[in-house]
Amino acid sequence: MARSPRQFVPGYPSHITHRGNNRQRIFHCERDYRFFWRCIKEATGECGVGVNAYVLMTNHVHLLMTPLADPAAISRAMHSASRRYAGYFNGRYERTGTLWEGRFHASLVTHDRYLFTCHRYIDLNPVRAGLAAAPEMYPWSSHRVHAFGEINPLVAPHPALSALGKDEPAVRAAYRALLSLPLDGAELEEIRKAPRRACDRRSSARHGPPSQESRTLTRLFKLYLTPLIEGRGRRAAACWRTRAAGGRGGRRSRCRARAPASRSRASPSRRDRPRRPSRPSPRAR
Repeated sequence: MARSPRQFVPGYPSHITHRGNNRQRIFHCERDYRFFWRCIKEATGECGVGVNAYVLMTNHVHLLMTPLADPAAISRAMHSASRRYAGYFNGRYERTGTLWEGRFHASLVTHDRYLFTCHRYIDLNPVRAGLAAAPEMYPWSSHRVHAFGEINPLVAPHPALSALGKDEPAVRAAYRALLSLPLDGAELEEIRKAPRRACDRRSSARHGPPSQESRTLTRLFKLYLTPLIEGRGRRAAACWRTRAAGGRGGRRSRCRARAPASRSRASPSRRDRPRRPSRPSPRAR
């Protein structure tokens, strides 16, 4: 069976999930968490990927990652970190075989409300699992970076978070208020399924009409949704950046999908062409 295509765009974050094989534990002690944290930090630094948010659970991980220049950087970073950690884990616990449940899953984040929904989902994951009473009490997540300004060398907040306030204290206060909005069951299920069907462009959580939760976010924080990239590849991303910067670009028409040529505008067929006067046959003469 062919692999489903992944879509990564420089500057746009992606929600990454990676789960242990057969839902087995991939972290048994603090040393395991720290080594995986180091694997992700070194791999993303070498490949040019920014980690906007993360949470390390007992049997899976969630990461919000943004490629800085190369769309394939996330795949290389995840392959390097996962392979390195699997070798460490098998050697430490004297086991063989695969550690991960196949490839990692990714979902492209194309506008602001889905970005903030992913932040809430990632930060509140330990609370839903019963591992902590509050998100700031869980040590293996990026929540305290965004909510309280804690220094974490792994985390690079996405520039879209600056829309929450005029300065850093206002952004942190708005981020803490953001987590007070509960996620309903439909949104939780949609986020959980989105990375597994990332190639489906009809996902309601990303491209459908805004839900009551997203309208609440827009009213509270006056968010402006990012235009959705139509098409795939570097050309679409470059054209979107040109339009976002306010430039005409000269290549604006390339970003639009070409409409199929209509038959009515095609060249006239032989039936519609004027006929030449026919010569009289010899019999008629």
